Amino acid sequence: MKIKFEGIIKTGSSVIFLIGKDKNNNTITIPIERRLFGVLWNEWDRKQKEGKKYVEIKT
Repeated sequence: MKIKFEGIIKTGSSVIFLIGKDKNNNTITIPIERRLFGVLWNEWDRKQKEGKKYVEIKT
């Protein structure tokens, strides 16, 4: 499934929740381990600098 990653909900635990849209444009939240988030954050930051509003990720 492809998801358009649009933002995050920060938590104090070892899990961060991603906010995104699925192919039907429904808003969804996905839990991701904090240790795996660094790679996604780097991609998100790079896309933001290019002027894009989302990053597509596959789950």
